[in-house]
Amino acid sequence: MNKVKIDIDFEELIPTFLENRRKDCVYLRKLLEKRDYEEMRKLGHSIKGVGYNYGFDVIGDLGKKLEEVVSVKNDLKIKEIASDIENYIENIDIEFIEN
Repeated sequence: MNKVKIDIDFEELIPTFLENRRKDCVYLRKLLEKRDYEEMRKLGHSIKGVGYNYGFDVIGDLGKKLEEVVSVKNDLKIKEIASDIENYIENIDIEFIEN
């Protein structure tokens, strides 16, 4: 289980946040089929930003990694990152904390 502590102020936003990351993974696979590396790079940048901003550093790190592997067009690693994000989301244990 992936334990993460998130500010309670984000509690209502988290279900939508996680659903959007699932959608990102579906979109990423579609982009990969089209070999649209520029859009994949933009998506990686977006995932990185929202991951870190919401307190999900693992998702932010995966977005950063996506940006890097897209730059060298490593299709296998791109697929792995999509799976890593999905697996992380499905096994997450969120604890909401007050700051």
